Amino acid sequence: MSINKVTNEQRELILRYIGMGLDKEEISKAVGVSKMQVAAVCAHRTMKTYKKSKYMERATLITQDIAKPVPETELYIYGKSAVLIGRGINLNDKVYWDPNPESGIGNPHLMIIGESGYGKTYTTQCLIAELAQKNIPSVVLDYGQGFSLDTVSKVFLESVNPIEILASERGIDINPLEIFATDINGPINVVVRVSDTFNRIYNIGIQQNSVLQNAILKSFEEKGIQKDNKNTWRNEPPFLSDVKEKLDEMSNLDGSPEQKIAAKLKSHISTFFIFNTFRKNGESISWKKIIKNGNSIFIVQLKGLEGKTSKVVTEFLLWDLYNYLVSEGPMPLRLFCVLDEAHNLSFEKDSPVDKLVREGRKFGLGLIFASQQPEDFSSTAYSNTATKLVFQILDDTKKVSKKLASKCKNFSNPDRVLETISKLPRGRAFFVTQNIGSIVDVFSFEERSSLRSKK
Repeated sequence: MSINKVTNEQRELILRYIGMGLDKEEISKAVGVSKMQVAAVCAHRTMKTYKKSKYMERATLITQDIAKPVPETELYIYGKSAVLIGRGINLNDKVYWDPNPESGIGNPHLMIIGESGYGKTYTTQCLIAELAQKNIPSVVLDYGQGFSLDTVSKVFLESVNPIEILASERGIDINPLEIFATDINGPINVVVRVSDTFNRIYNIGIQQNSVLQNAILKSFEEKGIQKDNKNTWRNEPPFLSDVKEKLDEMSNLDGSPEQKIAAKLKSHISTFFIFNTFRKNGESISWKKIIKNGNSIFIVQLKGLEGKTSKVVTEFLLWDLYNYLVSEGPMPLRLFCVLDEAHNLSFEKDSPVDKLVREGRKFGLGLIFASQQPEDFSSTAYSNTATKLVFQILDDTKKVSKKLASKCKNFSNPDRVLETISKLPRGRAFFVTQNIGSIVDVFSFEERSSLRSKK
């Protein structure tokens, strides 16, 4: 059987994969040539008999140590949305993250993990400031003052002039009981969505969940909205304050089989209603305006809310964002949502976070997750987040190391990954994108500004 000659394109790919540290068998399968042909290309490279290739210089610099990072600027042609991460420590090359799916990346999502004090929040500020300069806005849901205007970097404030929405103090003019065009069953969809959120956060149980659903449905009916009459679905929906009043009525209705359950439910979730975060006179959040104002950063400040209340508020905000994006239909990358302190999130199936992780790319949304604890993320979040940025963490179980190694062609040994991420100094991270790993010194705002001024 005759063997086809290696084409110029195949030769370039072979040289590229040699630089990545892949072995001959892996290269053979990837390129569609024989191992003997791969060996021949390796030999010609060693003897320098090829004309200069865009991969030749890099290929001769990289040894067969599979833990050597690859200079990504030579591996990918980055688009206008590419964001500078920092400088690779091995080859002194600039390392980029291109979140645009058109670059070939699986999805635009970024997961940031690291212990306190090693640079997670500061790096996030740098990255969303870079995105804003590329006309991609971000909305940050801030729980712990990491993005409070009196604590963020002064350079961050000056470069992007973020807009702060004080949700905990002034409330938000968003109605979680709104019927969206995507709600095929009208108020029934809303009833299930809202009750499921309360159940996820408060674990209210079957009976209380049933009573809550009944209270929401009755609130709709009092506004003239009937589940079987689509013409009524355009009526102004009730607010959550109306649901509270309905629960008050049900808990005071002597002789009713729902009385005790309603009273218990009202007590169970009373803290949420005390804050009354969602109200007509609250601060306005318009996803359309946020996206249109491309070079801006909006910080929704949740500090001051009780723990479970902030989690419910987050879910309702994300549901509102999800339904808006779906109503607009598929779009190119147009918005990032930053979700710091991932322990405040529910990654359960069919939660808004789960929906956005799985479907966000289609509707032009990228997510940036951040947490100190790797266990805060679900397996779905790991598998659907194409890019990882890991600062120093302890990983005794090798959970993170194994997941990173499984997605990294040039750092495929979990022990080597563990050794790397457990000893990273402040400001240095292990960065994985497009299945390539790099050890990177993350650029500061000042370094980024200096680089821009030299252009």
